[in-house]
Amino acid sequence: MEEIKLFVTQDSLKADMLMEALKGQGIPCYRKDMGAGQLLNIYMGMFTNSGISVYIPESALEQAKEIMDTLGLESEEEDS
Repeated sequence: MEEIKLFVTQDSLKADMLMEALKGQGIPCYRKDMGAGQLLNIYMGMFTNSGISVYIPESALEQAKEIMDTLGLESEEEDS
């Protein structure tokens, strides 16, 4: 199963909100904090300059995009 990057943000709350919605619809997902993002999240709270990426199985892309639209979320990276 190939995984793709669905969403990029600097806001941990947005990433968590999307992941909860995806999981609620049965879509497996995980996040990667880019750069020193994990440490920065500890010190800076909800926002990081490094960014957060959310990954999903490629087969769930259409359903995941619908969930993002429902939540009013747009990736902060053009080539998500």
